Amino acid sequence: YVLGIKLFGFFDARMALLFCMIGLLLILWRWIKDIHVRRLSVVLVSLSPSIFDYFIEGRSDVFAFFWLLLSLYILSLKKPVIASLVFGLAIMSKQTIWLAVPFYFMYLYIQEVRQRSRMWLSVAITCLVAFILTFPFLWWDRQAFIDRVFLYLTGGTIGSYPVSGYGFSMILYNAGIIKNIHDLYPFYVYQGVFGLPLLLLLLYWVVKIPKISTVLFSYGTFLYFFWYMSRYFNNSHIGYISLIFLIVAMQFINDRVVKKYE
Repeated sequence: YVLGIKLFGFFDARMALLFCMIGLLLILWRWIKDIHVRRLSVVLVSLSPSIFDYFIEGRSDVFAFFWLLLSLYILSLKKPVIASLVFGLAIMSKQTIWLAVPFYFMYLYIQEVRQRSRMWLSVAITCLVAFILTFPFLWWDRQAFIDRVFLYLTGGTIGSYPVSGYGFSMILYNAGIIKNIHDLYPFYVYQGVFGLPLLLLLLYWVVKIPKISTVLFSYGTFLYFFWYMSRYFNNSHIGYISLIFLIVAMQFINDRVVKKYE
């Protein structure tokens, strides 16, 4: 904000998104080794209609995903303490990142199997960052914070996010099971009953194939299911999930190409 006012005479929140978009592309450029796959990744991520339109509009998905990918990149460099500090920022950037927590820490557990003290230090740092950033809002107005962060998205407050999009909620609404798009409905039952087995299966896969691409794919798959079974599953959510799977695909292609020429 200060730099925007000083340099341009105005501030737009998309300035922060631009910073994160550039950072996202730089991470891909550093992370992907094969030059051809690297160039393709940058082009596809920066110009994909499912991503770029929402970036221009000012959606916060790029902001949140930048911190997540940065933490995973640092973790791949065997720097779990710094990675976990950044992961704490990712968690606090948007609720979307919360579903990455089990996969991130499972991967961290596997990588630090011989250095448990460093693993617990990393976990503590993530929790500390989350606490430091949450505490002022809880102190200021605890109920308003809970109302906005948790209840608004789940239909538990006045003027909650409506049932919308292309997911399971619209099937229930069109079938007449949900009478009003603002009604409270226990989607968490479906998410829990069907989501828990999926979560365990994906965690097992991370254990069997402990790679960053596996963590991202598991996160994207679980997020897709969670969103599909929630109150809303909109265009921007499809765009965000496509970004995750696009980067997973680029990492997979890069691994195959690098392995071929080794």
